[in-house]
Amino acid sequence: MVHRASIWMGVLFMLALTLAVTGPSTALTSPVTIGRVEKARITVGIRQPNAGSQAPFFVGNDKGFFRDEGFESVQVVTTEQVREGVAGGSLDFGVAEVGSTVEAMLQGVPLRVIAGYRNREPYYLAVRREILSVRDLEGKNVNLGGTPGDRNYVARAGLLKDAGWDLSTIKANVVVVPGGSDAHVRLFLEGRIHLTYFFARHRPSIEAAGHRVLVFKMMEWPNDLLLASEGFLTKNPNTATRFLRGTLRAMQVWLTPSNKEYVIGLMERNGFTVTPANRQMYEEGDLALYDKDMALLQDGLMKLLKASGFNDPPRFDRISNLLYLRQAWRSLEIPERR
Repeated sequence: MVHRASIWMGVLFMLALTLAVTGPSTALTSPVTIGRVEKARITVGIRQPNAGSQAPFFVGNDKGFFRDEGFESVQVVTTEQVREGVAGGSLDFGVAEVGSTVEAMLQGVPLRVIAGYRNREPYYLAVRREILSVRDLEGKNVNLGGTPGDRNYVARAGLLKDAGWDLSTIKANVVVVPGGSDAHVRLFLEGRIHLTYFFARHRPSIEAAGHRVLVFKMMEWPNDLLLASEGFLTKNPNTATRFLRGTLRAMQVWLTPSNKEYVIGLMERNGFTVTPANRQMYEEGDLALYDKDMALLQDGLMKLLKASGFNDPPRFDRISNLLYLRQAWRSLEIPERR
């Protein structure tokens, strides 16, 4: 009996030692238990009115992915006031651009990034054919997605300067155009804007009209982020994780090129006007802006913040809370990235 007890004591000692060494990594691979949603009816705000940007949420509803997670409804709201809505509680989640979102956080607005959304950005800029040099833009309408000092403007103006088009040497009429890039390019083609940013799907129509592309660079810089407020996350942790699970499943469908006709038909049935440019999103590389895992990569975010004029950017963990994304990854067996 003494000999047998000694053996068991040795076994227990070795087991305890093994757990002490491997405990953290074992925990990461163990099944994730997620409770029921605390809020079954949620709203998601997004600024871009185009079909492609909003498609994941409509796919999630149509395929029943959000219903599977326990949601009674997931309503999508198109608004220019995403950050304000999330901070104020009229929106539960929101898709918003990086620069102004981080600025709001630094000013004390209680927001947190919970996932990436559009994880890289094409810096594509075109000028009308009659504009031969930067001097010809004096007094002309220029659309860089913001005003001088705005983070989008700073990043795009910096790339223009590198290309020999330094806007700081002239007095252009900087305009901010409501709506998405399709509307901006339409105004550009009509001659009402003389320099604009665009996406890959717009390049054929721009060049067919004889206009010039000045900058055509894909940067590994995130553009849009998925947000929630600190208070909402504290009260609704299961809701956050399950919303991300449903959106991740929808991303797999939307970002598969063979699903093109399904996605376009779905968006048309939901009242979206799918333009010829939208129809090219599967062929012209627009899907490459997104990642199926919705990762938020620290290196790319910090590079964008510096390019956007943040001389002393905040720490990554000061602006993000990726706990819910990692829980969603583990529960769906999606490899974790940082």
